Amino acid sequence: MTAEPVSLSPVEPGYRHVLRVRALLFWVPVSVAAFIADLLFLSQTEFAGLPSALVPLLALLAVTIIPGRRYQRLAFALHPTMLQVVRGWLFHADTIVPLVRVQHIDVTRGP
Repeated sequence: MTAEPVSLSPVEPGYRHVLRVRALLFWVPVSVAAFIADLLFLSQTEFAGLPSALVPLLALLAVTIIPGRRYQRLAFALHPTMLQVVRGWLFHADTIVPLVRVQHIDVTRGP
């Protein structure tokens, strides 16, 4: 079963913000841990301050750039008989699900 060529629709623009919040929830504790590890273990070495500077910089890049790129690489199309979801760039995934196989849809909403 193949999908006919059809224009793909982008997902909801608010999904970018969801991706950013998820990234923040990961990187804030990692940045705090890097700062604490820097103070406890590296304060007397020549590497003092390096994790405290590099990890938050990496976190800033991961929170500002990566969610936008992931959002751009995600699209969908609703055909008369199937749902097509396309995502990825280097590892491209094109998922096609016949509508008769969809048993239920979970929709969640948060703050």
